[in-house]
Amino acid sequence: MKGTSRLRVYVNASAAIVAMVMATGCARGTRLLETWHDPGAAPLSLQRASTVFITNDESLRSVLQETVTAQVPSANVAYRTVSNANGEISDILRSSLDAGYSHAVVMRVVDVRNKTTYYAMDAVTDRIVTVETMIYTLANERLTFSARTETTNPSDSRALIESVMRRMSSTLERQGLLAERTSR
Repeated sequence: MKGTSRLRVYVNASAAIVAMVMATGCARGTRLLETWHDPGAAPLSLQRASTVFITNDESLRSVLQETVTAQVPSANVAYRTVSNANGEISDILRSSLDAGYSHAVVMRVVDVRNKTTYYAMDAVTDRIVTVETMIYTLANERLTFSARTETTNPSDSRALIESVMRRMSSTLERQGLLAERTSR
């Protein structure tokens, strides 16, 4: 009887721990892995920025660029004027400059992996997506800002990009890298 009671307490405690870990470990969110910015660059004014999401899927590209553009004040969707150029950054920058943009916000997925975490009597697999975001000043084709983020269990591509853009926006603002917004 005593052994059964101890086992029941152990099982109940283990279940509670697993539930807590799963609740926190499976939470969707984006975390910043690393950032870099040009220390000599002026604060970014993205009034005339193109948004480019590098992918071979054209329909996904247009949806994701619309999502990025919705998060960047005064930016313009580039899929109508800037060719994807098979992901060649120099071609994207040249096309953006030729189309009259001053900056380019370029994003791409650099890694997708599954991570399985084992608990007392359960295993949880998370999908982790790493996105690289780069902002270029087109007048000199110079990288001004770059970051890598990691998002756990995004529900879909749009949710992934919205989460990454929220993280990028707060990071740029916190680091003082955005110029004051002017009224449109």
